[in-house]
Amino acid sequence: MYIFHLRKNLHIFLILMITHLTLSLTNIYLMQVEVSTTQTTFETQTYAYLPLQISQGECGDSPTNTYFISKDTEFSQISSCPIVNSSVFINGEYDVTTLNYMENISMIHGDLVLQNSHSVYNLKGLQNLDSINSEDLYLDRYALYITDNENLAFVDKVNWSKITSNNEIFLDYTERLNRVPCYNECDGCFGPGPYLCQSCLNYTFLDNQTCTGVCENVLSSDENLCQVRPPNNVFVDYLTSYSNIYIDWGSNDIYRELIDGYRIYYNGHLAISTFIDDNRYFFDQSNLRITDTITNLVPGSIFNFSIEAHSKFGYSNLLIEQINLKYYTPSNFTQLNITNIDNSEISISWTPPIFPDELFFTNNTVNVFYEYYLDTENNSGVVTNNNLSLYSLPYGEHDINIKTVVQIITPGDDYYFHGEYQRFRFNSIYTTTSQTTTPTTTETTTTTTTTTTIFRPGQPTSITTTTTPGESGLPRDALIALIVFFTILGIALFILALKYYRDKKNFKFLKRMNQENIVDYANPVYETREYYSQDSDTVINRHGALNNPVYLEPEDPEKDYYTI
Repeated sequence: MYIFHLRKNLHIFLILMITHLTLSLTNIYLMQVEVSTTQTTFETQTYAYLPLQISQGECGDSPTNTYFISKDTEFSQISSCPIVNSSVFINGEYDVTTLNYMENISMIHGDLVLQNSHSVYNLKGLQNLDSINSEDLYLDRYALYITDNENLAFVDKVNWSKITSNNEIFLDYTERLNRVPCYNECDGCFGPGPYLCQSCLNYTFLDNQTCTGVCENVLSSDENLCQVRPPNNVFVDYLTSYSNIYIDWGSNDIYRELIDGYRIYYNGHLAISTFIDDNRYFFDQSNLRITDTITNLVPGSIFNFSIEAHSKFGYSNLLIEQINLKYYTPSNFTQLNITNIDNSEISISWTPPIFPDELFFTNNTVNVFYEYYLDTENNSGVVTNNNLSLYSLPYGEHDINIKTVVQIITPGDDYYFHGEYQRFRFNSIYTTTSQTTTPTTTETTTTTTTTTTIFRPGQPTSITTTTTPGESGLPRDALIALIVFFTILGIALFILALKYYRDKKNFKFLKRMNQENIVDYANPVYETREYYSQDSDTVINRHGALNNPVYLEPEDPEKDYYTI
């Protein structure tokens, strides 16, 4: 019975199958487009300048006791204490990298030992140490003991007699490091630069640690005290092109040697944070980043640049500079070729203009196309390649006007840069507009005129610096799916036509049999071999009569049930 119903409803089944296939093909085609976006980010450095925080407490209960420190984290025992009522023993090998954790300490009641700490390069962290009381002595002899620190400099640059009254100190340092200098305004120092001086040769700022050779505001001539302030006179110099900016910054401040860092902002976002590392031998301002090149900008756009300089005494006022980038105008092309192909086509080609490399940056999409008009602006068009064809032009002179257009697509907006129209004159050597006169019985004339047409290409093709433009037309998968769809549709229509033909033939056969009075029934039925007369109810030829056509379940499912 399953076969019977399938055949009987074959046309419904085929319609459902075609509908399903159509929907599937639609989904395949719509899934061919993929959109991606890119975003430009700045990598920033972080710098935290924390003011000196000094607590009022003491660490340690007796000078005879000792704080042993073998790595940086163990400085937490004493880092917050201005007074250490014990001794300090530092033996760090390569696990102690700096003494900066001791910058809060002003007094040690016991002794101080620094040995076998090979990652320590200077004495920064001890600049606030005013006294070592030596109430306990190392090896019962030394108030200060420094030895076997292979990279440690400035040991010989400190006047230790100002820190301890005990003449028994032991200083062992590498001779080659004896040549590392102090800042030229320092009288003794714990490290490089103007902020680690033990005392000053000329002027001293109010913090009593920072030295200067000049002073714009002397507070006390007796003590050579100078008023301090943050940096000022920050300046910016720059060079622009179409999509790049070269920026140079710095300060002409009289206290320029105090500047230890800069922070730079692009359009309100922190882009660069650069500071001097004074944990080694030199306070090297050349290590400060003072130039930058900003790329991938849109020609003709406005760029906001801001900068602030830093010293120990704070940040300068924020200097803001608004920079206008050069507007880009595509250059003209000079070579144009015009060729009469035949009596209907004229081909025009030109050499594309030269584009600057910097204009075609990778994070944006760039389209290049050409606008033109022939004779009048009403006959206009656009081409994506450097050639076009004109058809069926009238005989005589013509003017073709062509200009270059560059489109830059950014995540935020689209920008267009137009060149100037360039006019070129040429002649059409063939007459394509003509009049002919045909005699008629009424002595009238008929005029035939050929209409002028211009080839108008489609929309510009997207071109990027990182990909090759793809081929036009449908995707290959969609094309194959369409071929399969129309093949199945043809087969389905053929089957339906064949079924209609066979049904019509069988209907005509049954109708003819009925008209000739061969059978007297409309449909096949199940019945016995008994045959009844048409004139009476008498049963005749009970055993010898032919069977009426009877529907039997055929062994062959494909056998038509109308077969007699």
